Amino acid sequence: MKWTLALFVALLWATPALAFDQRHLAPQVCGSVQQYQQEHTWESLPGCVNVGAEKCESENIYSCITYGGRAITWDDDTGSFKGLFMTFYNAWDGGDYEDAETAVSTIRSTMNDLVRDTEAGRVRPSKALREAYEYFNDHLKYVHGLTLGYDQVKEVMEGINQSYMRIATSLEDAGDNLAQIVASSEGRNLQKLLDRAAKANIPEGWMVSGTLGQKPISLADLRKQVGQWQATSDQRLADTEAKYKAKWAAYDTVVKGDRVRFLEHFKKGTIVFGRGGVRLTTPQQFKTATAMFICLGSDPRQVTPTWEVQGAYFQGDKQTAPYSDTGVGSTCPTRAFK
Repeated sequence: MKWTLALFVALLWATPALAFDQRHLAPQVCGSVQQYQQEHTWESLPGCVNVGAEKCESENIYSCITYGGRAITWDDDTGSFKGLFMTFYNAWDGGDYEDAETAVSTIRSTMNDLVRDTEAGRVRPSKALREAYEYFNDHLKYVHGLTLGYDQVKEVMEGINQSYMRIATSLEDAGDNLAQIVASSEGRNLQKLLDRAAKANIPEGWMVSGTLGQKPISLADLRKQVGQWQATSDQRLADTEAKYKAKWAAYDTVVKGDRVRFLEHFKKGTIVFGRGGVRLTTPQQFKTATAMFICLGSDPRQVTPTWEVQGAYFQGDKQTAPYSDTGVGSTCPTRAFK
């Protein structure tokens, strides 16, 4: 069954060369039953494959395949089965899920055909292939499990891509405290997603797309960036928090108890009134006012506008009684601040 990968492809750049530039294969890659039992990798699968310098000249997958831009051939039936598994890794390591799934389907059908044709006497596999069959079948279950986890892979990669965009965008706004909170939070979230990617066996060469001005980046390089981004966002967040504390230090020093909630309104830009509608603006006024109020208006879409005054009376830092008043109009009248 084919999956629709439009969304996935939009988030990933399939660049197999990145993954394979890091592979330095010997001219011949061989494995054995004993080696596979210890390592469980495609390289350790029984049989040998020959590694060329160029791509395959022929498109016949039964005589030659291209792996990381290099021709892979084999000399016997065991090597041909090992080559089939390399077609899977050629796609999977490059982030091409659809071709990887096709490769798994081809491997499964080829192995089923081998069993059927052997039983019917149409083919006679070598002794080496007969002994290796159960290990090829074991590795088929492994690669099939990777493709079955596609939904998880898709979710993780989408999450990584979104975090990547949010962090890069937030870090550009160095003076915005909220932006730095977002960047710091997303940095921790991105680290969790990268950990999930590792558990899902997503190759480190898979690419996260570069949108909104960012360059495409591999998971391996993104891991290196996370620590730097986290340090940058945390430092900027600490700096903006320090400036915020310094700005309000004179108020925080003297405004205590039940008065604090009115100061918090003031910090957010809300006008705070005293008796008679006098605006409170200084630390001393917030410390000594015997009454404090805020004015609330109705929804602008409301046909008849209304206002509401909410406040409290104080003795020292303790509230002695609440206060509220309402009326019709677009502003709170001075008489309401009693």
